Amino acid sequence: PWIRVKHLASKVLALNLKRLSDDWQNIYNHRVYLVETFVDTSRFKGTCYKAANWQYVGQTSGSAKKGNDYLYHGQPKAVYLYSLHRKFRSLLNNDQG
Repeated sequence: PWIRVKHLASKVLALNLKRLSDDWQNIYNHRVYLVETFVDTSRFKGTCYKAANWQYVGQTSGSAKKGNDYLYHGQPKAVYLYSLHRKFRSLLNNDQG
């Protein structure tokens, strides 16, 4: 309670995103150009993602992957994306990895 950090959630997201691509490069020999997250809108509003400039792109169908199949659970999630590279579209389209 004695520690105060303005905009803590946005700060934590920014610090994680800052190192994400380098970490993947070091471990998997592959960079990350675009990240996604899913928000359960029945429990959360996604405020920290909105504040950190993540782009809302729609909702899931309310299904989860189970083995090779999808199981409908009826709880759609909001999908947010964040670009880590300004040319992420061409990089993802041309990726052979």
